[in-house]
Amino acid sequence: MRKPVALILYYLTVTMLNLAVGIFFFTQYFNSITLVAGKSIDFSAEVIAYGLFESLPLVFILVPMFVTFYKIRHLGSPVSSCITYCALMLVTWFCFFPLTEVLQKNVYSMLTPIENLESKSDLSGGYFRNINGKLYYFVSDSKNNVADVFKLFDSARPNSYADRDFIQIGNLSRFSDSAGEFHDPIIKESSPEIPFKISEIAATLKSSARNAWDNGLIAWLCFCSLGFALTSLYSFVRISSWKLVNFYWVSFFTSIVLWFNYFYFQPEFSLVRKALFNLFHESGRLSFFLVRDISLPLTCINLIFALIMTSIGIINATSKRRGY
Repeated sequence: MRKPVALILYYLTVTMLNLAVGIFFFTQYFNSITLVAGKSIDFSAEVIAYGLFESLPLVFILVPMFVTFYKIRHLGSPVSSCITYCALMLVTWFCFFPLTEVLQKNVYSMLTPIENLESKSDLSGGYFRNINGKLYYFVSDSKNNVADVFKLFDSARPNSYADRDFIQIGNLSRFSDSAGEFHDPIIKESSPEIPFKISEIAATLKSSARNAWDNGLIAWLCFCSLGFALTSLYSFVRISSWKLVNFYWVSFFTSIVLWFNYFYFQPEFSLVRKALFNLFHESGRLSFFLVRDISLPLTCINLIFALIMTSIGIINATSKRRGY
């Protein structure tokens, strides 16, 4: 009895810790892309609220892996622990996760839109900024996405030295393209490389969850095929007598599942996605799923993967019990 209780306590602990880590990284990421040279960081409760609800879906997606890690180290009470694990995953994906989607909409409606929080700071005057090979000196703080500057160097006009100019720094300007995700190019140049690909994968998974919840129960059940695929990796807790090998396989296949659920929606996968679409929906078949924007091929791939992993676990457990 103590093993299942310990598993529940570990589940709650690791969920809270991962949530705290997620909020921390979100606030650091948010502050790094919105920081302006010469100005202090605006640390508000709204940013923490956004961090909470942006982190929770990722915590729920990753929690099967962390709980599996715990079981790799503590192999006692296999049957009761497996039942407890399955119950925890069901509660996570069919209670906590949907509740988060509902609360997120209600809370976000009461907060300042995050786009406004990201762009509310004007760029400070008195600084040099290198933008697309051109060096600008900002005479004063920008106002209404317009900055009063001296253009000190232009590679296309090497004889020019200091032209007075007014430049656009909004989202549709070349200045914005040069800054990328950052609000201020100075911060971009002085900051370490941020793994935006990881944030892109996270954003895709969260968008899939939100879209599934908005399209009804069937769409959510299909999205939960991702949860089934991740949960099925519990089968690898005893795949090898070497615990480090088990850690490796669980980490590897978790990464594969998450990456594929991201890559499936990328342009590079469009030909395969189109072929799968024609296979499932040719001549208007299964239009029920099309109307609800459900990626049925991806759902089937996740389910097939989960069934394979579960079968491997059952075969492995049965063979060891029989002494093969």
